[in-house]
Amino acid sequence: MRPTQNRMGGAAGPPFQKFRSLQRIHAASGGVDSGNTEQGGPLMGFGEAIKSFWANYANFKGRARRSEYWFIALFLFLTNLAAAVIDFVLLGSDIDRFIANGGGGLVGLVWLLATVLPALSVLVRRLHDTGRSGWWVLIGLVPFAGGIVLFIFSVFDTFPGENTYGPSPKLGATE
Repeated sequence: MRPTQNRMGGAAGPPFQKFRSLQRIHAASGGVDSGNTEQGGPLMGFGEAIKSFWANYANFKGRARRSEYWFIALFLFLTNLAAAVIDFVLLGSDIDRFIANGGGGLVGLVWLLATVLPALSVLVRRLHDTGRSGWWVLIGLVPFAGGIVLFIFSVFDTFPGENTYGPSPKLGATE
């Protein structure tokens, strides 16, 4: 029996066959246009993530998917930018005065105070989703390296199945 050959003339072994089966699965599911999906279930949308952000204002229990965490990061980036622009305008568009105030003003301070607790809670829930204790948040206090560690942890995939922090939000989304 002669082995199957790939385009380069070499034998197409098991890794190539696995790639083909993944291509078939991807095509059968509709490919990229099949909707918002992470492995295991639908992504949390931007609006749904914002609703969850405010609904779980001080909820440090449970788990948060990557999609929820990163949509909240985007939301906070955009709203903090908007608050900075508003503060800049309220300070008379004086860049020296704006910088002297630490790059913000009253609007930015109020927004920061309103969002710091839910931002911490979603980070703790994200750490829970990767199977880590929420106390890992404290590593963020280490200059530079702490932020890198938290970034890496927030990028990790969901801990499969149930862990000590609850059931997987991916599995719950598909039921």
